Amino acid sequence: MHYLIKGMTLSFIGTYHRQILWAVLGFLFILDIITTSVGLGLGGKEHTEFMIPFVGNPIVHFIVKGTAFVICWIVIEASLSWIDKNRNLAVSKRDKICYSISYAMIIAGLLYFVILFLMINLNNLFFIFSTL
Repeated sequence: MHYLIKGMTLSFIGTYHRQILWAVLGFLFILDIITTSVGLGLGGKEHTEFMIPFVGNPIVHFIVKGTAFVICWIVIEASLSWIDKNRNLAVSKRDKICYSISYAMIIAGLLYFVILFLMINLNNLFFIFSTL
């Protein structure tokens, strides 16, 4: 349970919600690899300049995306763990509020990545189905 102010919980940013977001994001990463490979096979092109050298080979694409996913997971989970630890040690209400806001902002960023990759996958799927 996460406390903003004693007696007031913010259950909407619980640990299990993070796990669900990570699972959905992982699924969307894998779906992106699949839909990108299929789209390239149908004559499409990669629009992200950084990814152009990697998307031609699905294994390399998976390694690059998997590495990005793991790095994001490590950084975000370490940040949230640090915030949780320090928020529980905070004395003033102001400090607790600041830690809680930081926590919520990181969760919002994770949610943004989920929405971003959902849109990327929808774009890939629209391309695939429009060429069939």
